[in-house]
Amino acid sequence: MNSVFFFYDTLQMSVDLIEYLFEYCVSLGKKNMRYIEAVAISWAEKGIKTVSAAKTLNAIYSDNCYSVLKAFGLTGRQPAKSEVEYVSTWSLSYGYTLELILEACNRTIKTIHQPSFEYADSILRRWKASGVKSMDDVKVLDAKREKAVTKAENIASKKNYDGTGNKSAANRPSSNKFTRFDQRTYDYDALEEKLFNS
Repeated sequence: MNSVFFFYDTLQMSVDLIEYLFEYCVSLGKKNMRYIEAVAISWAEKGIKTVSAAKTLNAIYSDNCYSVLKAFGLTGRQPAKSEVEYVSTWSLSYGYTLELILEACNRTIKTIHQPSFEYADSILRRWKASGVKSMDDVKVLDAKREKAVTKAENIASKKNYDGTGNKSAANRPSSNKFTRFDQRTYDYDALEEKLFNS
């Protein structure tokens, strides 16, 4: 009841809109009040005040579903309920534009070479945790990551060699118990001659 009062008093949602909010979330299989609150807040932030505006917004998210399926190469079929939930979460809860969502889908295909809503979700969750709101933010994040990788490679390279250009002691073959035995020293020419003589 507190949530309903919050929708009505604080978010200024009409009774019809609150009713549609519950219908919409339940149709997605989301009965958790936290999810319903997140959708309500998202609608309020987007200025949704009527049921028709909410339905228009949901139609756009439906279009987003088909765009995501196309990005994953999954054409000629309806989106599954779980797939609609993912796209809805990305759009409503995370507040991401279609451009960012499709970028996550493209990176998923490039990385694991198959469609995976779970993998795309992990990318978008990381971006949300990092405060990403646009493609420019993604580019900045990519540049930081590339810089960190290059720095780590340089440190590893310095550890592998001492100042003289020779491999450091840390990277020479270890003298553990598997390499501490005498190596065989056969004279293959003598063995071959012995074989021919017999």
